[in-house]
Amino acid sequence: MTCWMGRCGSRGGGPLKVSGTLSPRMKNDATDLKVTSKGIDLTPLGPYFGKYVGFALEKGKLDLDLGYKVSQRHLDAQNLVRVDQLTLGEETHSPDATKLPVKLGLAVLQDRDGVIELDVPVDGNVDDPEFRLGKLIWHAVGNVFAKIVTAPFAALGALFGGGNERLDLVDFAVGTSDVDARGEKTLQNLAKALYSRPALQLEIQGTVDTSTDGAVLRREGLRRRAREEKWKAPQGRRGGAASLDKVELLEDEYVKFIEAEYRRAFPQDAKPATPPTTTELEARLLATVDLGPEALPALARRRAEVARDRILQGGQVEAGRLFLVQGGERAEKEKGAHVYFTLK
Repeated sequence: MTCWMGRCGSRGGGPLKVSGTLSPRMKNDATDLKVTSKGIDLTPLGPYFGKYVGFALEKGKLDLDLGYKVSQRHLDAQNLVRVDQLTLGEETHSPDATKLPVKLGLAVLQDRDGVIELDVPVDGNVDDPEFRLGKLIWHAVGNVFAKIVTAPFAALGALFGGGNERLDLVDFAVGTSDVDARGEKTLQNLAKALYSRPALQLEIQGTVDTSTDGAVLRREGLRRRAREEKWKAPQGRRGGAASLDKVELLEDEYVKFIEAEYRRAFPQDAKPATPPTTTELEARLLATVDLGPEALPALARRRAEVARDRILQGGQVEAGRLFLVQGGERAEKEKGAHVYFTLK
């Protein structure tokens, strides 16, 4: 690099401007530097990318806005980095390459204009034998990147969800595919994040809780049987309903149905000294309701479809970026009345 009157040229071809005060070897508090550069070509770093990143580098430009201050032998550095149109090529399969999902990290960082902006503060004691400014900067950048790829939804939540907003799952009301107000907000923020990060794809998996969801579905099945019985009754007892789904089941009618259904289901039961409550009768009848093998999986699919449709309804996210999946490790482990999301 060569410098003249405070202006320098870099290997990447971008002009480098250095201004401020520099104390030799940072021996006192006189160091206060600003370093800026625009349009540094990153392609000379192609071999480094191939070896340590694991992918060839096709193109990219770098802008730097760096500030370094030393006070009482303590360095405080602000590193504003802007990378434009960073494009990776074929995988190099380098044995020295990071094992982190690099392309996922870049997809989280890169906005719709192909720009990545990072604010990477660095500090340290210049008397530390291990002090190396370049090493500190790359270590800080590496930490930021590692946090993003290991918790990408947290990174998106900080950008688009108000900081503490979780974007990796949505809760559903037990036994239904209904989303509450909080879930709607999460899906809106997720749609906003996906629009702003066009390289990201999203896998969506709906899940169920066998116990709680199953209990609600069985109760719904029992009530449907009660409505079916009312629908089969003479016209005058249907309450004017034009179809089975329009039949209104009154609570006292449901109680009578439970009592009659119990007698049909368990005719051998002796009459107890203390008559059981309707709740007790219903609980025993619920155990006889056969949901069938598809009821719970169908509910899980409906939940996933609802989440997908909510994300798509604004028209900003392409349908081809959203995938309904099954067998996700986290979803299979945790289950529950949720939809789980995975970024790719």
